[in-house]
Amino acid sequence: MASDLRLECHRVSVRVQCPHCRSLCLVDDRLIGAPVKCAKCSKPFTLRTSASKPAHLEPPVRAPKISLPSNELQFELDGPEATTQGLGTSASANRTMELPSDPLGLDCLDIGTATSPGRVRPRNEDSFLVQRLRWSNLNARRELALVVVADGMGGHDAGDVASGVMIRSIGASLSPLFAEALSEPKAVLSPARLSDAVAGAFHEANRSMYELGKRQPNLRSMGATGAVILIADTQAIVAHVGDCRVHHCVGGELRQVTRDQTLVARMVELGQLSEEEALIHPSRHEVTHALGRFPELSPSLIEVKLASGDWLIAASDGLHAHVHPTELRDAVNQSRSATVLAHHLVRLADQGGGTDNCTVAAIRMW
Repeated sequence: MASDLRLECHRVSVRVQCPHCRSLCLVDDRLIGAPVKCAKCSKPFTLRTSASKPAHLEPPVRAPKISLPSNELQFELDGPEATTQGLGTSASANRTMELPSDPLGLDCLDIGTATSPGRVRPRNEDSFLVQRLRWSNLNARRELALVVVADGMGGHDAGDVASGVMIRSIGASLSPLFAEALSEPKAVLSPARLSDAVAGAFHEANRSMYELGKRQPNLRSMGATGAVILIADTQAIVAHVGDCRVHHCVGGELRQVTRDQTLVARMVELGQLSEEEALIHPSRHEVTHALGRFPELSPSLIEVKLASGDWLIAASDGLHAHVHPTELRDAVNQSRSATVLAHHLVRLADQGGGTDNCTVAAIRMW
């Protein structure tokens, strides 16, 4: 009896997509390796994982991987003619199982992050923050996520402090929104309200950083550029200051959501520089807006509607210093995992020269 209870506790359901009709189904992970039937189109297919091991190497009970998104298991869907590759499942290979469709029809967020000091600088002054809430109860559901990428300025003992102040302050300012979304199922999180919340969080982070710089002489030169993405269900608010960028990929096409707040970007807008000249201009890293430099701050705010298959990429300037937008687009379109993509992009920046710290946050809705 104890063994049965233990096995029941370690049961994990994963979302998979039917290769025939593309509808989403739920499948018990113990059935991986056996033929199953889609609940919508009734066509059979086999679910395999590329990381499978022979049955005799599998432990009798596998620990649940609660923190790992199911899509990062790298599932491979085979057609009805495919052979079964064993994962130690008790289901008969000759038995076709009926898969229930996802009753809530939830769009899931896959979020991955990576950071590197680069190849030139000995210290990483970037910071990032990810906060996430996802719940469902009866017919009520909610998905709320906060992603912050912060690029510290001011050098040793100041840049890393500034980026740390930014992520902690913004996270603390927006935490009541997460608590409300959990405690009040019918709480209205409209785009206008989300924008106001993000703007308020930026102002509070700027105030905290500016006051800290005034109190401590060694921190007077500190500041931070950054990008913030706040997602409520399928609505995203993107905010930024400085030259951190956010890209939105839809249907394989990539567009830059933010506009760099730099001296060079302004010169391009005025027709004083071409895009090619801006890439090599000696003042290309000189930002016109940053947290902590002045008492008041006006972040840019953009509303973005998300749909299944969309990507959002937030990154410090260490990425676009070495990774061309075309290369970024190709990497996004070839990736199936947010974590894998984030690490891949950071490696590309390092391989391209790594002249600056690089931090990437990748978000995929699937």
